[in-house]
Amino acid sequence: MHNILHPERYHGFGRRSRYFEGWYYKIVDASERHILAVIPGISLGDGAADPGGAFVQVLDGVSGGAHWFGFPRDAFRAARRSFDVTIGPNSFSARHLHVDLADSGRRIRGELAFLNHVPWPRSLLSPGAMGPFSFVPFMECYHGVLSMDYDIVGRLEVDGARVDFTGGRGYLEKDWGTSFPQAWIWAQTNHFAAPRTSLMLSVARVPWLGGSFTGFITGFLHDGVVRVFAPYNGSRLEHLSVHPDRVDLRFVRGRLRLEVVLYRPETPAGNRTLRSPVAGAMQGRVAESIRARATAGLWERRGSDWEQVFAGDARHVGLEVMGETGILNRK
Repeated sequence: MHNILHPERYHGFGRRSRYFEGWYYKIVDASERHILAVIPGISLGDGAADPGGAFVQVLDGVSGGAHWFGFPRDAFRAARRSFDVTIGPNSFSARHLHVDLADSGRRIRGELAFLNHVPWPRSLLSPGAMGPFSFVPFMECYHGVLSMDYDIVGRLEVDGARVDFTGGRGYLEKDWGTSFPQAWIWAQTNHFAAPRTSLMLSVARVPWLGGSFTGFITGFLHDGVVRVFAPYNGSRLEHLSVHPDRVDLRFVRGRLRLEVVLYRPETPAGNRTLRSPVAGAMQGRVAESIRARATAGLWERRGSDWEQVFAGDARHVGLEVMGETGILNRK
């Protein structure tokens, strides 16, 4: 129960196989010339054939490279009552990131501090982004949004170049379970013209009691308020269409309407491949861009009319469009 109420913590104590858990840090410097996604985690495969191990993946939005740093399984350590994870000489929490990563391909080292977090709204019955589904014990994949936005202080050395991330913006989330969904769309950005405005959305086909349904979790931070669109608070995904160049979405909750257009990279080179879990083992592949674009509009219904209260373009969008996305429109 403690872990359910604290999605940021490590949930894998007692698990021996067919399990994964990973945290996703997105960091962008103040100049917006340096963009990284840093993903520490643990993979517990299915027995001796794939014993799994710890890892740190790094997605570089500048060079366009995705790099895997592997570690033995016993290099992973996690606190029981807080989000504090170490993988070899690297350490991770909501407050900081310390990395000392090196192999024949890349060298990344340094420490960053994270301040002034904007958390996902939480309550006793809705302890995280999944709401009441957090209490369901048989979900294929659980998702947690730990910080919609935060300030960064510190420097990293990336392949010999010193990069100052002080004054930059960041985002933090995590996933855990056995496998990623059959199909999903995920997007995130902190970079609208309006400061402290952030968007995160996820739409996925969720296995459920022998069948499946399309679930969605969307958070839009603006003017200090995180507006949540999810089935558990009565929201509807009114429209979803996937095109070769873009994805169109419309969410409605009571008197609020959020419309988003995600612009997909023009070439396959815009997407870089990360490893993803399949039955706990990191044998899948995910194409992700962290240099996509988006537009978002928020409307509020006043009387019989809709009044637009926000409109903006976003840059440095993390974007994944995976699987047979046509099934996301199935009833």
